[in-house]
Amino acid sequence: MKYSTARLSVFFAASLLGAVSVAQGSDLVDQMHERYERIFQIQSAIVSGSLDNTRAPARWLAEHEPTAGMPETWTEPFEAMRAAARDVLSAEDLPSVASATSRIGIACGSCHEANDVSIEFDYVKPPPDTENARPHMQRHQWAADRMWEGLIGPINYVWRQGATMLFESPLKPHAMDAEDGDEEVLAMSRRIHQLAGNATTVSEPADKAEIYAEFLATCAACHNAMDEGPGH
Repeated sequence: MKYSTARLSVFFAASLLGAVSVAQGSDLVDQMHERYERIFQIQSAIVSGSLDNTRAPARWLAEHEPTAGMPETWTEPFEAMRAAARDVLSAEDLPSVASATSRIGIACGSCHEANDVSIEFDYVKPPPDTENARPHMQRHQWAADRMWEGLIGPINYVWRQGATMLFESPLKPHAMDAEDGDEEVLAMSRRIHQLAGNATTVSEPADKAEIYAEFLATCAACHNAMDEGPGH
């Protein structure tokens, strides 16, 4: 996955106005950008199938104290985020890391919602739909990005954009070079499609997080099964 911290530039303007000084506001925005980047690093490690590479960014999230002047209304979700980061550190497998990462997303979204923060993201054009594996995976990536944005926004229509794309772009066996007998890969492909269908029907953050966590973990398992994980 690839996220740009520049896309977060308007995240905190609404809650910062009148709540903290300009200098403090700038520090807080920088802090949120840093935390967002560490979350991205965890997500990337999950998808690539590397449990070890989730540790350093999770430790940073768990151990870094908030910037002075953080509004009191941010405290509860901030601590929920840190608790989820500690769960990443103690997790013994990637599905557990994925679940904790989704809880980080819930914490971000709950903070934005509680503080009336208006979230905006740059428009990203969907990749073309073809029969080849790489463009299909790019569409899955686009869908994953939109679902994450919808979770942390929280923005229902953005979540639905991603879920719909994922549902409408199932990976076909021949596109993945999967043989008829490669049932493990085919089963994971079918499960991704099922999760996408489920994702189009949910609206509660906890339900979205559960789906997103399994989606991340299934991506990791599929990549490793197809020898596209770490070291391949």
